Amino acid sequence: MVETLLKEPIQAITFFWGDPAKHVPQVKKAGMKVIWQCGSVAEAVAAKDAGADVIMVQGFEAGGHVRGTTTSLALIPAARDAIGPNLPLLASGGFADGRGLAAALALGADGAAFGTRFLASNEAAAHSIYKQRVLDAEAEETIHTELFDIGWPKAPHRVLRTRVVEEWERAGRPESGKRPGEGQVIGSYKRPGADVPLIKYSVMTPSENIEGDVEQLPFYAGMSVSMVHDIMPAAGIVRQIAGEAREVIAGRLASMVK
Repeated sequence: MVETLLKEPIQAITFFWGDPAKHVPQVKKAGMKVIWQCGSVAEAVAAKDAGADVIMVQGFEAGGHVRGTTTSLALIPAARDAIGPNLPLLASGGFADGRGLAAALALGADGAAFGTRFLASNEAAAHSIYKQRVLDAEAEETIHTELFDIGWPKAPHRVLRTRVVEEWERAGRPESGKRPGEGQVIGSYKRPGADVPLIKYSVMTPSENIEGDVEQLPFYAGMSVSMVHDIMPAAGIVRQIAGEAREVIAGRLASMVK
C-alpha cells in the first residue's frame, strides 16, 4: 500500500494502527510528510522517535476505528507535554465546530481533525441513508464495540446504534462466529470492474457504491455527531469552523483576560 501511495502526487501519508515506524524513512525520502495517528501518549512518543512530521492523537470519543482509550480532554495536553512544544500536534475525537477547535488549541494542539463533521458534506462518498442517520443522531446513540469485524478483527470502533447492533444485544452479545445472521450476504460493493459481495458484520463503510441492505453495515460516527445538523460543501464547513473558532478566541476567551 505504501509503495502504491509513493507513486501518487500527494504531500503526506497518514498512518493508523500497528507500528509503521519502518515505513517512515521510505516516505520521507520520497519527499512526503508522515502523519501518525496515535491512541496514547506512549504511541505519540514512539511516533516522534520514529521521525513522524506530525502527530495526531485520537481520543476515545472518535468515530470509526478507535485506537484511543482516554478522552481527548485528557490525551491532548498529556501528549503535548510528552512530545515537546515544537512537533506539530493534531487532535482527533469529539470535534465538530469552531468551539472544539478553540478547545483543542487551548489544550496544546496545533489543529484538529473533523471526521464525523465531514461525513455530512456534499463531497463525502457516504451513502445518503448514512448521512441522514448522522444528521439525526445524538452522542448517546453511538456505541464503542468490536462488532463489525469481518475484514478487520479485534479492532475497536465507534458506530451508531442500528438494528444490527440491537439484534446482537438481544441475542446476548455472542462472540464472532455465533452472532445472528453470521455469514449472510447483505449486499455488494459495485464499481467499474468490481462487484464484491458484502457479508454481515463487514467493516465496509456504507458508500454510494453499495447496493443492498445499507443499514446492516457499520454507520461509523463519533460522539461529536450531536453537533452535526446539516450537509454543506466541504469548503463551507472549513470556513464555518474557522469563523466560529475566531469568534470564540477573540470574543469569549479574550474578554476573560482583559
